[in-house]
Amino acid sequence: TKEEGLHFPADYLIITYQFSAEGGRDLDTRTGISAPLVSGHLGFCNQRASGSPYLFWSTDNVGTGVESCMIDLTKFQANDIIKIDCAGLWWSIRNSGDMALDIKAYEGGTMSKEGYQFINTGGQQSAETSFSGNVTSCCGKCELMQPIGTITYNKQNKTLHFDPNISNQQP
Repeated sequence: TKEEGLHFPADYLIITYQFSAEGGRDLDTRTGISAPLVSGHLGFCNQRASGSPYLFWSTDNVGTGVESCMIDLTKFQANDIIKIDCAGLWWSIRNSGDMALDIKAYEGGTMSKEGYQFINTGGQQSAETSFSGNVTSCCGKCELMQPIGTITYNKQNKTLHFDPNISNQQP
C-alpha cells in the first residue's frame, strides 16, 4: 500500500539541517521549491537569504549546529502541492557525514529568525518529524552539492511526505 504520510495543518514549514562535529564542520545547505513554482535555491552556494515571499534561509553556519529554511505556506493556493528539494555538502571537514533533517510545522502566528532558527510567535506547533541522512560530498565545491531528499506538502489534504535520496540513507 502507498504510504499515507503525516497528516497535519500547517501555515509554515521549518526545515532544519542538524549537524554535529561528529558528522563534520560547516554543512552548506541548499533548499529550493520545485513545484508548483520554482523559487530558486537558497543556501551558501546560492547567496540569497530570501526566495520571497515563499522561502527564507537562516544564513550560513560555518561551524556546527543548525541551518534552517522557512516555507510560508499561506502564500500558496489552497489546493497546491508544494515540493521542496533539500541538498547539502560539507564545506570544510567531513567526519562521519551523518546529519538529520528536522521538519516542524506551525499553524497561525508569525515567524521570525533568531540565529540559524525560525521561531513562531502566537501560533502553535502542529507537527515535528526528523529524518537521518548522510552527506558524503565534501570540501568546497558548490557543484558537488548532494541531494538529501524531497519534502512534499499537499495543502488540500494536509499531508507531508519525505522522499529520501536513497544514497543518503543510513543503514
